[in-house]
Amino acid sequence: MSVTDRILTALTTVIRMNDKVEEMAGLMKEQQRRLDALTGRVIRLETVLELALSRIPGAGARLLDGGPAHFGPPTGCTLPEHPCRCRH
Repeated sequence: MSVTDRILTALTTVIRMNDKVEEMAGLMKEQQRRLDALTGRVIRLETVLELALSRIPGAGARLLDGGPAHFGPPTGCTLPEHPCRCRH
């Protein structure tokens, strides 16, 4: 293999790598767009939750003191009608 062949192979490799980097940059932009959309949805859900809880007297306190609210990680509920798996 001559020096020219090695240089051309190296340039071809760099060009291919550049194409892959540009493709990855496009994918990252798309993922960031999706993340921003999800962040907006979470903010809207938080707003709805806060508005709903503001209409229920003492609901915010129950959430803070670990009361019977149906939020948080599963804790082993045995009642099948409760998808949150909270304890009752």
